[in-house]
Amino acid sequence: MKNPNLPAFTGMLKEDIMMLYEIARVDERPSVSPGALRRKPWSEAAAARVTRYHAQGSGHEPKVEFRALYDGEALYVHFGVTDRFVRCIHTGFQDPVCRDSCCELFIAPEGAEGYFNIEMNAVGALMISYITDPTRTPGGFAGQRLLGGDADRAIQRDTSLKGVIDPEMPGPVEYEIGYRVPFALIEDSSSRGAPRTGDRWRGNIYKCSENSSHPHWGAWSAIGDKLEFHQPDRFGVFVFG
Repeated sequence: MKNPNLPAFTGMLKEDIMMLYEIARVDERPSVSPGALRRKPWSEAAAARVTRYHAQGSGHEPKVEFRALYDGEALYVHFGVTDRFVRCIHTGFQDPVCRDSCCELFIAPEGAEGYFNIEMNAVGALMISYITDPTRTPGGFAGQRLLGGDADRAIQRDTSLKGVIDPEMPGPVEYEIGYRVPFALIEDSSSRGAPRTGDRWRGNIYKCSENSSHPHWGAWSAIGDKLEFHQPDRFGVFVFG
């Protein structure tokens, strides 16, 4: 049953430009390791850029390029970031990594009741949940399920920065975040499996750092005046090629 708190996609709000990114299909499993971006198939993948930084931020606007690919088994994600004031103190699974220098992907399979909230800091610590009702509550969200340790083990990842970064790195610094999300993991929570050519999933891409000397909140698809990433009606579109 469709959750009424997650509106059906009808295009972006009138004041925004509808964002669309095509995810290309590959025949061979791509690497998620740093440096892979300079090699095929990543070098031929389109780039989506995080350019909409919220006014409540410090004015620091990192350069962020996002790329994604897929095959019959998984979604492959790569972030390339040029940043400053990088700080990462969280290293555990389901830690609040959004407080660190962090990149986020929200993605809702076509026809699913909710969306996945995938957050990873610059050193590879992961927070992932499935959200069916993004209404804020004292404990998080009205409809949220944190995925278990099997998700931590299933999501292969690699980063160019390692370990705790504290005090922060004033920079400038370039770093990469890459990971692989099996569609079997997505199906376990959403009952939606691997996409087919032409499928349109919804979502957004973010860059944030709450607890650094220069906090910032950036998005690919505009979030408007409200500082809130969890706005499904403002999600862009991911088209599987």
